[in-house]
Amino acid sequence: MEMMYERVGGLDVHKATIVACVRIGTGRKVTRECRTFETTTDGLLALLAWLVGSRCSHVAMEATGVYWMPVWKILGDGDFVLIVAMRRISRTFRAVRPT
Repeated sequence: MEMMYERVGGLDVHKATIVACVRIGTGRKVTRECRTFETTTDGLLALLAWLVGSRCSHVAMEATGVYWMPVWKILGDGDFVLIVAMRRISRTFRAVRPT
């Protein structure tokens, strides 16, 4: 499979914490690092600094409830494309995907 983006991040947003993973592909090797951040302003700023420092080009998070909104406001200042995946829509796409 062809690699589309070399450095990407994924966020699992909860009420009090965010689990963030960064995947870095170099040639055929892929490395992954995961960290947990608090959802306080300081925690979100630390997450932003880590993602920017990791040089992610794209960061995706799932939108559940309203917990993603403050994350979006702070991470929107990052030097990467921020993607919010709506759970309802994701399920629809999975069902339509060819087998």
